[in-house]
Amino acid sequence: MRAVRRIDTALGRACGTLVVLCLAGWVAGQQLSMRHVSVKEGLAQSQVRAVTQDELGYLWVGTSGGVSRYDGRRFLTITKEDGLTDDFVWSLAPTVDGGVWVGTDRGGVARWDRNRLSHPLAERGLPVSRIRALAVDRGGNLWIGYREGLFRSDGSGCALFAPLAVDGLLTAPRSGEVAVLSAGGLWRVRGDRVEEITVRSIGQTGHVAAAVFGDDDTLWAIDEDGRLWRRHPDGAVEAVPFTGRLPRARVLRVTRLGEIWVGTSQGLFSIEEGEVVHQPLRSGATDDVRVLFEDREGNLWVGTNGDGLFQAVRGAFRLFTAESGLPTPLVLNFAETPDGCIWMATLGAGVASWCDGRWGPRLTAADGLPGDRVICLAADGNNLWVGTSDGMARVDRDRRRIRVWRAGEGILHNSVFSILRARDGAVWVATEGGVSRFRDDSWTTWASGAEIPGLHVMSLAEDGAGAVWMATYGGGVVRFDGDNFQSWTTRQGLPDDRVWCIRVDEQNRVWAGTDTGIWVHPLDGSGDFTVTTRSGLPSKSVWFLVEDIHHRVWAGTTRGVALVSPDGRVDRVYTDASGLSHIEAAQNAAFRDSHNRLWMGMISGVTVAEPGMLRTNMQPPTLVLEKVLVNDRPLGGFRQLAAAADRPVPRFDLGPDENDLHFEFTALSFIWPERVQFRWQLVNHDRGWTAPSSESRAVYRRVPPGDYTFLLQAENCDGVWAPEPLKLAVRIRPPWYATVWFRLLILAGVAVLSASVVGFRVLAERHRRQELERIVAERTADLARANRVISDQNIKLEEMVRTDPLTGLANRRALAEMLPEEIAHLQRVVRQGPATIEERCLAIVMLDLDHFKHVNDTHGHETGDVLLERIATALRSAVRGIDLVVRWGGEEILVVARDVKSRGLRGLVTKLMRTVANVTVPGRQGRPVRVTASLGFCLYPLSRAGGVTREDWGKIIDLVDALLYVAKNTGRARACGLIRTEEPLSAESEADILRALLRDPRQARQGLGFVEIDLPGPGADFGPAADPDAPDGRGDNDPA
Repeated sequence: MRAVRRIDTALGRACGTLVVLCLAGWVAGQQLSMRHVSVKEGLAQSQVRAVTQDELGYLWVGTSGGVSRYDGRRFLTITKEDGLTDDFVWSLAPTVDGGVWVGTDRGGVARWDRNRLSHPLAERGLPVSRIRALAVDRGGNLWIGYREGLFRSDGSGCALFAPLAVDGLLTAPRSGEVAVLSAGGLWRVRGDRVEEITVRSIGQTGHVAAAVFGDDDTLWAIDEDGRLWRRHPDGAVEAVPFTGRLPRARVLRVTRLGEIWVGTSQGLFSIEEGEVVHQPLRSGATDDVRVLFEDREGNLWVGTNGDGLFQAVRGAFRLFTAESGLPTPLVLNFAETPDGCIWMATLGAGVASWCDGRWGPRLTAADGLPGDRVICLAADGNNLWVGTSDGMARVDRDRRRIRVWRAGEGILHNSVFSILRARDGAVWVATEGGVSRFRDDSWTTWASGAEIPGLHVMSLAEDGAGAVWMATYGGGVVRFDGDNFQSWTTRQGLPDDRVWCIRVDEQNRVWAGTDTGIWVHPLDGSGDFTVTTRSGLPSKSVWFLVEDIHHRVWAGTTRGVALVSPDGRVDRVYTDASGLSHIEAAQNAAFRDSHNRLWMGMISGVTVAEPGMLRTNMQPPTLVLEKVLVNDRPLGGFRQLAAAADRPVPRFDLGPDENDLHFEFTALSFIWPERVQFRWQLVNHDRGWTAPSSESRAVYRRVPPGDYTFLLQAENCDGVWAPEPLKLAVRIRPPWYATVWFRLLILAGVAVLSASVVGFRVLAERHRRQELERIVAERTADLARANRVISDQNIKLEEMVRTDPLTGLANRRALAEMLPEEIAHLQRVVRQGPATIEERCLAIVMLDLDHFKHVNDTHGHETGDVLLERIATALRSAVRGIDLVVRWGGEEILVVARDVKSRGLRGLVTKLMRTVANVTVPGRQGRPVRVTASLGFCLYPLSRAGGVTREDWGKIIDLVDALLYVAKNTGRARACGLIRTEEPLSAESEADILRALLRDPRQARQGLGFVEIDLPGPGADFGPAADPDAPDGRGDNDPA
């Protein structure tokens, strides 16, 4: 029987006033992904007292059990056994020359200088009590804070500066001003005295609990009553209002992005949009936060009193976990109702909801659901369809009723796997026994194994024609048009007959996730293709598929979530290390909401992605050669070496038997450090660079005598290489019996002996000596020629690392090297005024060759390579000598044109489109092959406000890439971009304009207009076969 139950509990609250339970006024909700670094990973001890970063980029962590140096993957720990006088470290401060000062509890101050620990201030009159704070000013002076007072040291001697009981020391990042937190007040150092700083409005009282300088030297302070103030560099003081209550602050941090973080004994909090938000660290974590530190890449580090160190993985992901209020770790499906609530199907806790930034009502078996193990959801207006392991329910939220069906009452089995609400209003339900359709208050069923092949139907989707597609376990993919079933299995090209999920994208292409990869079936007949581990998927089994606003498909697997471009290229793989709540995806647990956010259920927790927030990390890693071993012993005289373009190359001479070389190195990047890769080369020994890998050591055995240079490079998580390779020169001397002089000596001796024995052959001997001299001269000439060859090879090597080997175009490294000069040029242009900006713009154009994969498939990769080379040559000829043409990756090419007049941008774009379309190469059977290109473009800068920075460059590339995808999705063989209008440019900041355009590239901004340019003339789109003789006259139809 069908059960109908009236409810007045959770569902009633959903229909009336939303009741949100908060803990002591704190707002619960989404949380940042936290990467935990503990004793298990090598941290010295779990009670963190101080964190800093040295000149090279190492992270230093002071604990109650020693100090640890961290490179993102490995720890080096220094304790009393290594020369530290006390393991209890209270404070740290980096020196201006790359060292670190270490302040201890009872052991004074120590200094670390690149693998060497010293105590330069021992017996200099410092107190022996706890060092509460350290700071280094612009002049290199060390400031030491005790309860007994503030001391100043020039590195050798020290003296009492002011009798203040120091609780903390702050250094302004721009001015270098030193401020002192003491007895609830703030003082600053002025010359040879200190003066009190006012950080509260007149009439306000209360002790300062924590303070910090912002990136612009604004002084932020929070008092014991939880009130926040800021003092601007000009002395103006203002209160910072917010709602919610903060526990007493221990530490305060304002990031370069303007985020406000507060560490307390009751956890980590942020102030977002004027509201206090509790940020859980992890389940069971200690809530006592003692340290907040922001590194150079913008990572936030949280030090706790007992649970080690946490790194906030910030970016495009937000998390829902048990710590943020998720009732159970496993969420299997999502739905959105018109009021904006996101409903979550949980395994064991019913249906949870997230409404208006808060946890909303829950529906459980107690409210009338068939059970609490919810598998799938679908929204039907304001109503919800709920599929559980115990039956099916429809929740009528307006009338506060729940109607239930079980096996035999219209559905074929109690276990409901998927629900689809079709555009005609029918509701399709996939169960363990088959498929049911609910229309006009009646059910129609089709059983698995009879009408439908396979054991179970796992997922449902609807195409543009209204046909229903089914993912089956064991029966492949099935299409039902209302009258007939059609199947695709491995016989028709499906990678596997076990299909877990199915989606139809906005280009009317079917995507099916199987046990052996993804199958893509364009409904226009343009040809199926697959995406597998060979294409870059992290694992074979694909559990969910969801399309984002840029028509990329996010594929959840057992080893992470892959970002797949519309043409099947895997652009990136995300894991728990990059911010996901778990590395393994849950089946069919993906959903795109009305704000284009992606909700993804993982095996533990929910990850919410905002594709518009994805950014390219343009900051290359810092390379450090940490250790060199010769015959398994440290190389004498070698100290830690960092890459530097302006430093002479260090050179070491080794003996004949010192021929086993071992190099250990690291790259300092804390954004996804697991993705950092290295490549190296021993010049005059290796044929070229090694393949990039995560291996951080290079070993060479039995290297023959000669002159060598070890070259090392590293790339960050987004493939940006360090611009300058690290270099170390090594000369291995030959043994004495293999030297040229020894050989000459032997030859001379033989000549003298021969002359004395055969005196009568003086003339012959003279001839032999002359011959010997000639040989020596030739050897000397050979040596000089060899040196010239080595010099030529070094020159070629420098060219190779800046050039793409196939096309001869510049690569990303060449572009990265050009950036500082180009940004400085743009800053000069902006300062010269609007007229100059109009005449001397930077044009950025991203080209993507249409249907290039089909060229390779139809005519072979050799034809594709030749076509790519000729297009590259043509593009170089089409632009000016001052412009840069870069192979960005695959068939993507970036053109950066300098000093372009805004009114000339259309002509440049049209010229590039024609240039690509006019290139032909012979294909198979002598047929000409050519392709078109889709382009995204814009002019830079986008505003007249100035502020052109390197940080904006990655966002500009993301913007033209987004415009390129608009072009590809609206017809291909066309260009979409932003041009200047007659209206003056906006005075908004570049960052604000970019943030808005990345959300919607087509929107109009002041002084900017969105345009579309089609390729004029014949051949606007030559089709995927790139062959005018294809049967339909243009090759395959593009779904866009």
